[in-house]
Amino acid sequence: MFNYYTTPSEYLWVFFAVLSVILLVGFYLSYRVTLLKTKYDFVPPIIFQAMGALLVLPLAYFSTEPLPFVTKNSAGNSTLNYIPLALFLLAGLFYALHDRTQATVRKNVDVAVSGVIDLSVHVFLILFGILILDEYLTFQTVLGIILILVANFTIAYDFKSRKLNKYWSLGILANFAYAIGIIFDINLSDGKNLPFYVALSYTMGAIYISIFTVFDEKINFKQLLQAIKCDVNRKTILSHISTSFFSVFYTFVMLTTYRYGPVSIATAVISTTVIFNTILSAAFLGERKMFLLKIISAIVGVIGLALVVVDV
Repeated sequence: MFNYYTTPSEYLWVFFAVLSVILLVGFYLSYRVTLLKTKYDFVPPIIFQAMGALLVLPLAYFSTEPLPFVTKNSAGNSTLNYIPLALFLLAGLFYALHDRTQATVRKNVDVAVSGVIDLSVHVFLILFGILILDEYLTFQTVLGIILILVANFTIAYDFKSRKLNKYWSLGILANFAYAIGIIFDINLSDGKNLPFYVALSYTMGAIYISIFTVFDEKINFKQLLQAIKCDVNRKTILSHISTSFFSVFYTFVMLTTYRYGPVSIATAVISTTVIFNTILSAAFLGERKMFLLKIISAIVGVIGLALVVVDV
């Protein structure tokens, strides 16, 4: 076996950060296509979580790192760590709420809009840091938050009807849940078998979303399986597979990036995805309406995020 975390090059994180951008762009575009092809917006998140777990799990064989939530004592006996496991399950609950809600948002708004909305996660993380960790606000951070909020407002507000897009508020709530999940999930994957951790996370996500759907849609599991069978067919299977691939390997590569390099700068680099999403969704998906406003909002949002996460 080999351990792919042993001798990292000083700048290897840059490669992984760029690869993260490519995979994330692929996920946004592929997921949008998948959602538009399917009848039920709860099916794609279940499928990409389940398929994603299967796609990344084989990589766990090549890692020499220990399995998550398990430690071995001097006698070689394995012990299950209940507190990290409980935090993992709790974080997964909020991640699943995010993924299920975002499926509805991304089905009803352009890729560029959903990308800018997703920048709001970092605003919530800053607020949590202040409330929970007694962190201090700097002028630079405040300016960054303002720019992210401005980007969100300009892309979500309809100046003709003077109304906010209803899916914007839904996306904000989804990102609030995601930020809570991150708080519980901090450092749980450090020093552990990362592919196995990601596969386990995706498996739990598929289970959680399935349970949420049964209660939210007021259907039983048999009807859920029938809906999945309806939406996973010869016309959509390639879209489901590509979405699963881009999603799970983005997550894996992104976490690897954070192991190798500075989290703040890597986050800023990965955030440029929203700019590429705006350009490519206009080119390949025909989402050209209000393109200039979208690209300006994307750039303003990325600058805001850079100010928030990078200490200049």
